[in-house]
Amino acid sequence: MAKYEFIRVKKALSVSRLYDVDYSLNPYIGCEHGCIYCYAPQYSPNKVRDKWSERILIKKNIHELLGRELAKIERATIYLSSITDPYQPIENKVKLTRRCLEVLLNFKNIHVSIQTKSSLILRDLNLIRNFDKIDVGVTLTCLNDELVKTLEPKASKLCDRILILEKLSGIGIETWIFMGPIIPLYTDSEDNIASIVEVASRTSSTLIYDKLRLKPLVVKRLQEHLNDVSKILKLAKDDAYWSRIFKIIRKYCEKYHVKCTYSLTSYGKF
Repeated sequence: MAKYEFIRVKKALSVSRLYDVDYSLNPYIGCEHGCIYCYAPQYSPNKVRDKWSERILIKKNIHELLGRELAKIERATIYLSSITDPYQPIENKVKLTRRCLEVLLNFKNIHVSIQTKSSLILRDLNLIRNFDKIDVGVTLTCLNDELVKTLEPKASKLCDRILILEKLSGIGIETWIFMGPIIPLYTDSEDNIASIVEVASRTSSTLIYDKLRLKPLVVKRLQEHLNDVSKILKLAKDDAYWSRIFKIIRKYCEKYHVKCTYSLTSYGKF
């Protein structure tokens, strides 16, 4: 069971290196979802790095700072969140992401982009539908329930994540699917790719896809939870392998008339 610690921070927003995003907003440090491929711990304080899903830091004053910082910004795109899930389980209790959305809603010059694996986001539908500029992304690495329990042990069920896309796109909210990271031998089958692209088509969602990032802590967790890791690592370093996989993705996106792009960080690389 995760342990929680309330902390005070000196700023709410951090400059983003993601494509077309100005600032990141992370209400939490750490994430209870415990996804084995997550490389966010690599860029986090030592005291949570090795206990990423077990020790969650809650930035209790972040919403108070947010309004002051936004008042100084003429125009921006803000991403919730770059190194944590803003709707991980503790959010149901402390409602910190919701408080941030309430602040953001007061600033019409702000475009908000949310990414999550949690159906808890539907709790805030009454806020989300009132934004002039907002989009919501849902991570779908695969559509195999048993495999998801290994890869993303405490994230929402696949059916619930798809429901997010259906409900939000159904009321005119821009939606997107993050199919990443693609894990060689596990989530790279043509059937899996085709199934996710079909969901994107059915929900009028853009598809963003990405490859596995071999950060040291990621490799360690893969070795703890998956078989054939040496083969995974070999393929993950093979440009020809990725070129083949990305061609398959684009083939199905063309078939289903789905707009797609590579990576949140480097559009158009492949």
